[in-house]
Amino acid sequence: MGATWVEWTRFALIPLLAVLITAIVSTRNSKKTPHERLKNLVEIQEKIPEELDTKGVVRAAISRELVDFDRRMAADQRGIWSGLKERIAQWGALAVSGLAVPLVVGVIIALAYTDVPEVLLALLATFSAGLFTTIGATVSTREARRTLRLDRAAAIVLSAFPRVRIQELALNGSTSIARTDFLFGVAEHLEALGVLEKSSAASEVDTIVFVATPFGKTVLDQSLREADRQHIDKWESIARENAGSNEQSGPGR
Repeated sequence: MGATWVEWTRFALIPLLAVLITAIVSTRNSKKTPHERLKNLVEIQEKIPEELDTKGVVRAAISRELVDFDRRMAADQRGIWSGLKERIAQWGALAVSGLAVPLVVGVIIALAYTDVPEVLLALLATFSAGLFTTIGATVSTREARRTLRLDRAAAIVLSAFPRVRIQELALNGSTSIARTDFLFGVAEHLEALGVLEKSSAASEVDTIVFVATPFGKTVLDQSLREADRQHIDKWESIARENAGSNEQSGPGR
């Protein structure tokens, strides 16, 4: 004899809802808003000694959060669908998996009313729907994920490397960095992201040559364009300030 609706509610649905609520709360705590994450990272940067962050991890994390925040704001302005795609691209599998939760609830409810053959069909339908949802989300956000990866990597380069060094990397495709240099840790971080790679990893060598990967060349080109733009903006701002000072101190003043 199958379980009654009251029994299913007591022994299946209520525990499931409790698990879902716990998962939602845990996800909310782990996936704070960009504003919250930025605030926490800035506080960490202010308190942590520089010698402990040899790879510039905190600075890179701040740069990444700024990129995510800017992209999300821009996507929301373009429309609801653009905002959703950007969030899926940033959250990854977590967001896609969350879309299947209502389907799981539907299967549990179906178990309370249907026989075994119908339950198997419900499970098959749920699996198929979840699979197509995952594939659809992955395909539709492919370009968003590609540009997100590019923007995040470029932001790290800009946050750590001076403009002259970025020019060297972008034009020559390589740069030499001493193991004692702060940039060595940053370069290793970029190596893990697929931007740079060591041309020689001999442990006895004090200076290592880092070479840009094909993906890294695209990142460096974008970084250089932004570095040049910031450089021009800086000097234009200085020129405006000097012009204003000259007007105030001119004849008759």
